[in-house]
Amino acid sequence: MPAPSSQDTLVAGLRKLLRVAKLPLAEASRRLDRDGKYLERALRGKYRLKALDVFAVLEMAQVPAWEFFDVYFPFGGEPVRELRKQVEARVLALPSVLKNNPSGVGLEPATAQEWVEAVREHLRETIRTSGVSFRQVSLHLGFQQDSLAQALRGGHRLQVRQWLGALDFLEVPVGAFFLGLMAAHAPVVGKLHWAQVLGKLGRAVERVAALPEPPPLDLALPEPEEPAAEAAPQDAGAPGTGSEPSGR
Repeated sequence: MPAPSSQDTLVAGLRKLLRVAKLPLAEASRRLDRDGKYLERALRGKYRLKALDVFAVLEMAQVPAWEFFDVYFPFGGEPVRELRKQVEARVLALPSVLKNNPSGVGLEPATAQEWVEAVREHLRETIRTSGVSFRQVSLHLGFQQDSLAQALRGGHRLQVRQWLGALDFLEVPVGAFFLGLMAAHAPVVGKLHWAQVLGKLGRAVERVAALPEPPPLDLALPEPEEPAAEAAPQDAGAPGTGSEPSGR
């Protein structure tokens, strides 16, 4: 069975988030100034889900965007994802680290639209440094050759398929992209804080990965011990024979 795409993972996360927040799809759609069936159809792939819709839904559910993305696309990459299968899911999550460090608060964009602008800017830079042209990425995704470049310039709304599809094409993990976005957006003091957090996370992952595998748990029951035989009285006339003494 093929692994789910980044967009499949994102859609599954949004559905779960809306259920937990007890926010019906129809209500969320209306808050987006859309038809009541818009989100259901967009999440099913019948409409093209927009990046702005994603961040607006997170805003409605009052969930920080970086927290949502760290859960579904771990900032620490596959080592963290694998470790989270073995330990409680939040142990290695960056949000828990940030909440305990006031210097990490307020580094993220404030509104859904600001998040989209940050994504556009960082995606532009990611594609530029990859050596692949915007035209190549756009055509690979099945769009017109200038479609992605226009979306990244703000000419039209950036679609989730363009954003996450470009990252998949460039083989850039979504978690790594989002972490770079956060670090790039932070002020100088924030950049130092992020460097410290990442250093701690990297060292924690290395320590856990270096731990020896625990020995297998032996659940076999111990063999019952043979009861000790009681010493029989010995015949004074026949030592060691074990026979009863004869009465005379």
